Amino acid sequence: MSDRIDKLESAVKKLAGDVGEIRTEQKAQGKRLNQLSVDMSQGFGEMATAIKELQRTQSVLANAMTAAMKQLAVDKSLEVRMQRLEDAVFGSKH
Repeated sequence: MSDRIDKLESAVKKLAGDVGEIRTEQKAQGKRLNQLSVDMSQGFGEMATAIKELQRTQSVLANAMTAAMKQLAVDKSLEVRMQRLEDAVFGSKH
Protein backbone atom coordinates (compact mmCIF):
# COMPACT_ATOMS: atom_id res chain seq x y z
CA MET A 1 0.00 0.00 0.00
CA SER A 2 2.84 2.33 0.86
CA ASP A 3 4.37 1.67 -2.55
CA ARG A 4 1.13 2.75 -4.28
CA ILE A 5 0.98 5.93 -2.22
CA ASP A 6 4.61 6.70 -3.07
CA LYS A 7 3.89 6.18 -6.77
CA LEU A 8 0.79 8.35 -6.50
CA GLU A 9 2.72 11.09 -4.69
CA SER A 10 5.44 10.88 -7.32
CA ALA A 11 2.86 11.13 -10.12
CA VAL A 12 1.19 14.10 -8.40
CA LYS A 13 4.56 15.87 -8.03
CA LYS A 14 5.35 15.23 -11.67
CA LEU A 15 1.91 16.48 -12.65
CA ALA A 16 2.39 19.60 -10.51
CA GLY A 17 5.75 20.20 -12.19
CA ASP A 18 4.23 19.74 -15.63
CA VAL A 19 1.37 22.11 -14.78
CA GLY A 20 3.92 24.66 -13.54
CA GLU A 21 5.84 24.41 -16.82
CA ILE A 22 2.62 24.81 -18.80
CA ARG A 23 1.69 27.90 -16.76
CA THR A 24 5.15 29.37 -17.36
CA GLU A 25 4.85 28.72 -21.09
CA GLN A 26 1.36 30.19 -21.16
CA LYS A 27 2.54 33.34 -19.39
CA ALA A 28 5.39 33.70 -21.88
CA GLN A 29 3.03 33.17 -24.79
CA GLY A 30 0.60 35.66 -23.28
CA LYS A 31 3.38 38.25 -23.07
CA ARG A 32 4.37 37.56 -26.68
CA LEU A 33 0.74 37.89 -27.78
CA ASN A 34 0.38 41.16 -25.89
CA GLN A 35 3.55 42.51 -27.51
CA LEU A 36 2.35 41.36 -30.92
CA SER A 37 -0.95 43.11 -30.30
CA VAL A 38 0.86 46.33 -29.36
CA ASP A 39 3.11 46.05 -32.43
CA MET A 40 0.12 45.45 -34.70
CA SER A 41 -1.75 48.40 -33.20
CA GLN A 42 1.25 50.63 -33.82
CA GLY A 43 1.58 49.27 -37.35
CA PHE A 44 -2.09 49.95 -38.07
CA GLY A 45 -1.70 53.44 -36.64
CA GLU A 46 1.28 54.09 -38.90
CA MET A 47 -0.63 52.72 -41.89
CA ALA A 48 -3.62 54.95 -41.11
CA THR A 49 -1.30 57.96 -40.88
CA ALA A 50 0.35 57.05 -44.18
CA ILE A 51 -3.05 56.64 -45.86
CA LYS A 52 -4.15 60.05 -44.57
CA GLU A 53 -0.95 61.60 -45.91
CA LEU A 54 -1.52 59.95 -49.30
CA GLN A 55 -5.09 61.24 -49.36
CA ARG A 56 -3.89 64.74 -48.49
CA THR A 57 -1.24 64.59 -51.22
CA GLN A 58 -3.77 63.30 -53.72
CA SER A 59 -6.15 66.12 -52.82
CA VAL A 60 -3.40 68.73 -53.25
CA LEU A 61 -2.40 67.25 -56.60
CA ALA A 62 -6.00 67.14 -57.78
CA ASN A 63 -6.51 70.78 -56.78
CA ALA A 64 -3.30 71.82 -58.55
CA MET A 65 -4.34 69.94 -61.69
CA THR A 66 -7.79 71.53 -61.63
CA ALA A 67 -6.25 75.00 -61.22
CA ALA A 68 -3.82 74.32 -64.09
CA MET A 69 -6.65 73.17 -66.36
CA LYS A 70 -8.69 76.28 -65.53
CA GLN A 71 -5.68 78.50 -66.22
CA LEU A 72 -5.08 76.71 -69.52
CA ALA A 73 -8.71 77.33 -70.49
CA VAL A 74 -8.35 81.03 -69.62
CA ASP A 75 -5.09 81.27 -71.56
CA LYS A 76 -6.60 79.56 -74.62
CA SER A 77 -9.65 81.81 -74.42
CA LEU A 78 -7.42 84.91 -74.28
CA GLU A 79 -5.35 83.57 -77.18
CA VAL A 80 -8.46 83.08 -79.30
CA ARG A 81 -9.78 86.53 -78.36
CA MET A 82 -6.42 88.13 -79.20
CA GLN A 83 -6.36 86.36 -82.57
CA ARG A 84 -9.88 87.59 -83.34
CA LEU A 85 -8.92 91.12 -82.36
CA GLU A 86 -5.79 90.99 -84.55
CA ASP A 87 -7.85 89.61 -87.42
CA ALA A 88 -10.41 92.36 -87.00
CA VAL A 89 -7.78 95.11 -86.83
CA PHE A 90 -5.21 93.87 -89.30
CA GLY A 91 -7.25 91.48 -91.40
CA SER A 92 -7.18 87.74 -91.26
CA LYS A 93 -3.96 87.49 -93.35
CA HIS A 94 -1.52 89.92 -91.85
